Amino acid sequence: MNSSSSPLPLVIVTDCIFEPLDLERTVLDGVAEVVALGAESTAELEQRLNERLDQVVALMVYHVVSVQTDVIAMLANIELIV
Repeated sequence: MNSSSSPLPLVIVTDCIFEPLDLERTVLDGVAEVVALGAESTAELEQRLNERLDQVVALMVYHVVSVQTDVIAMLANIELIV
């Protein structure tokens, strides 16, 4: 998991994709830290994101959850949602 001392930006995989994230980490090696939240609902996603709001620069959203506009507004450093 990301810590406040991590020098790399944080990319969150919201749902459906779980560890080990080998492909994602290979592609983003040296560019970003990749963390899978494994959220099974939008409410669970919001709860888990709440701990990392200031660190997230990108979200990779798949099929189970949706990211509401109020959550996006709280992501101060977000640059990309795919």
